[in-house]
Amino acid sequence: MDLVKKTEEAFHKAVQRAGGKLVRLQEKTGVSYPIINRLNSGRNKFKDVSLQTVEKLFPELQAYFFRDEYPKPELAGFDHLTRSQQKLLKMIIELDEDGQLDALEALSRISERRRLVGEVEASKHQDLAG
Repeated sequence: MDLVKKTEEAFHKAVQRAGGKLVRLQEKTGVSYPIINRLNSGRNKFKDVSLQTVEKLFPELQAYFFRDEYPKPELAGFDHLTRSQQKLLKMIIELDEDGQLDALEALSRISERRRLVGEVEASKHQDLAG
């Protein structure tokens, strides 16, 4: 992720949302007009913008430096799943990536065993019927 480029793009979007009015962006964010003007004109580089200015420009910005700091996703939109399916999905989502891969491998083994048992049972029933 190119944080400098994303910050620049977000800045120009903020200017658009302020109707192209730099004064309006200054009033909304509390960042001084000269800083906003220099950023907009290109005289100041986004790689040199302080974190304090970024926080003022983008008060909704959230930063996560580690995966375990990510907010836990909600299961909205999964109402059609059974409670046990929702619980299983939630457990998997809360694992880190390695844990998710391990869980999927374990579920795959369980699924394969059940498929094989089903085939054996079906074969037994055919032998008894025939």
